Amino acid sequence: MKNEARELLKVARELVAKSGLDRIVEIFDSLESRWEDESEYEDFGDYIKQAKKVVEREGFQFVNLNSRPMRLKFKDGTSSYSVFVKGNQIMLETEG
Repeated sequence: MKNEARELLKVARELVAKSGLDRIVEIFDSLESRWEDESEYEDFGDYIKQAKKVVEREGFQFVNLNSRPMRLKFKDGTSSYSVFVKGNQIMLETEG
């Protein structure tokens, strides 16, 4: 019984983490699209603040957000992540 409960808890944690990653990728997509249209008029510092807020809300540690090309880096206790645009797709790389 204990092993089953541990396995269910592990699966639940993975699902929560995945949904957090999905939300981060969605926000990145929104920020990247907006920056593409508004880079001449808006302060990139505001984009960094928004990305940091979302990343931390989802339980990850914000590392940085670069503008050209736009790339978001963040991490958790065991892995590092990078979200970026490649061609016309949003990509998520995981290391660790």
